[in-house]
Amino acid sequence: MIEEKKSIYFPIVSDFTFPEMKNITSKLYLLVSILVMSFTISAQAADANKQAQHKADLAKYDTNKDGKLDAAEKAAMKADKEKANKK
Repeated sequence: MIEEKKSIYFPIVSDFTFPEMKNITSKLYLLVSILVMSFTISAQAADANKQAQHKADLAKYDTNKDGKLDAAEKAAMKADKEKANKK
């Protein structure tokens, strides 16, 4: 049988891992995953709020009920928002 010679001075790097590094790496992966998911969820919530606001604006200012705001309707919306900001 052929014996494998392992060097005392140069251990094989792939066979040697620090146990605490595995723990740190897995915690880092978990942290990054949680951050990515939270940013995704907050972006989806912001988009949903924006869509809800757009629907509310259409319901309030779309006087001719064509599904979009023309120049006069946009001007009325802008005037109302400026009036609300002055208070």
